[in-house]
Amino acid sequence: MSSAIFHSIPGSNPLLIRTMVSEDLPLCRRLVSNAGWNQTDGDWIRAMKLAPDGCFVAEKESIAVATTTCCWFGETGWIAMVLVDPEYRGSGIAGSLMQHAIAYLQGQGVKSIRLDATAMGQKVYRKLGFRDEYEVIRYEGTAGECVSGNRDSLQVILSTGTLLTQIASLDEKATGAERSSFLENLDTAKAAAYWFKTSGGIAEGYAGFRVGRNAVQIGPAVAFTVQTGQVLLDAVLADCPGKACFVDIPADNRPALQWAESRDFRVQRSFMRMYLGEKPADRPDWIWASSGPEKG
Repeated sequence: MSSAIFHSIPGSNPLLIRTMVSEDLPLCRRLVSNAGWNQTDGDWIRAMKLAPDGCFVAEKESIAVATTTCCWFGETGWIAMVLVDPEYRGSGIAGSLMQHAIAYLQGQGVKSIRLDATAMGQKVYRKLGFRDEYEVIRYEGTAGECVSGNRDSLQVILSTGTLLTQIASLDEKATGAERSSFLENLDTAKAAAYWFKTSGGIAEGYAGFRVGRNAVQIGPAVAFTVQTGQVLLDAVLADCPGKACFVDIPADNRPALQWAESRDFRVQRSFMRMYLGEKPADRPDWIWASSGPEKG
């Protein structure tokens, strides 16, 4: 566990920032509920497992009031879950947490720090030097029974092994980051079932999902052709009939947006994917669904 750090906020008592522990789950749960977000206790546990010393809680006068999480994949870092108790917003806590998270990730040697910003957070992040990368649009809808194309080539992946290694390779081509630890973290926690599509022995894409607090979060999903993307995402819908679903799609992937609209999904809101440092080299046109605003 890292040492606690005190941050000074003008006109206020010092803010204590410490490492998050499992005993903080009630705080995390409350902040997510207040914000109306989709994360579950399992998401927080996976974040702490992925980066045990990279998840933080801010305390004000010994009261835990805010959170953030960090992780990194090679030279790419992510900041997420910046949540502040409504009674303490506007007092500089989010900015202090962000500065702490940035310093932590820079200490890990990352060259790019990324995040998916809500409209409320964008002003804070721009002041810290973050730049706009591209828009990610959240669609919401109810999973129907439709399945496009031929599903015979889909394989369900429920354990680690060679196929998960191949999925990580596909993922890296699209995201520009080696995220096998993240994908394995999802898989071993049984948060996702992955459909892996091949054509003539050549891998073309994968898709997964996790059950959230308010809806099934479709993603991560990568596909190199339109047909593959449609088949994969329809396979996820077919596995969740009648359930509320969210899917976060880069605005640059027009076929994926068209897929969502053709399945009667509607726009809920959008995020701005932002970066600090070197501009990441990913392929949003191959990203059919982000994993959610936590890790891209």
